[in-house]
Amino acid sequence: MAVQVWNFGSFRPNAQLSRETAMIIDGPDFVRTNASWTVAQNEAFSPVPLDMKALNTYIVSGHGVQIEGADMPWGWEQGGGDSLDWHIPRVMGFGYPIGKGTQGRWMLVPNEIPMMEETPQTFLSVRQEEGITGVSSVLSGAAPLRIEADQTVSFLLDQGELTTAYPRFLLSGGNGSKITVTYAESLFENPTGNAKGNRDLVEGKFMRGFVDVILPDGSENRLFQPLRFRTFRYVKLEITTLKDPLVVHSITSDFTAYPM
Repeated sequence: MAVQVWNFGSFRPNAQLSRETAMIIDGPDFVRTNASWTVAQNEAFSPVPLDMKALNTYIVSGHGVQIEGADMPWGWEQGGGDSLDWHIPRVMGFGYPIGKGTQGRWMLVPNEIPMMEETPQTFLSVRQEEGITGVSSVLSGAAPLRIEADQTVSFLLDQGELTTAYPRFLLSGGNGSKITVTYAESLFENPTGNAKGNRDLVEGKFMRGFVDVILPDGSENRLFQPLRFRTFRYVKLEITTLKDPLVVHSITSDFTAYPM
């Protein structure tokens, strides 16, 4: 069993009400947290602070994340991650069922609703391409997209409707490349104002929004995904390659939400 625990500290989303980074599971013996577990820090993730002034808005979803492919312990969830320095975790305290006292720092509450849904989904269309063509073949799964060395390209994807989802980018090669991913509900009518107008229209409009950064390590079939879901209709990818061509095998997302 492998678990990813994250806390962005001062960069966290408003929804993360966290006093300190920890994990507690109280279930059957084989999934109960105790000294038989090991823990390691994944150094591949770092925050991409939002510029609230440039965005001209207030965003409650926290800041973006940069994913460094060269530092990622690939395969950790399948028992790999040999590059990690594993330790026995420190016991910080114990959990108590809510209503059974106040001495615990973690009050355990039974989950009375179904788990959040996770459903694969694909983008509806490509709305803009700059410096490249054929992006639609990636969306349909017909063929991967190859971006040659020393190129700068961008393209705008349209989900067709607003969604909450974990974006997933399956990549090969591209050592030294930089991929900037911007998410938005709509494009804006001017660079600094907040007027959006008809949200179906993109021509002559400007993209501003939440940003993630992906730095590939040059290896084959690397799956990059942020730690938290993103809210978007439009997703813009700006890609700069160095000496190593980048192959984009797929760009998809896993829709997630609590059942209504």
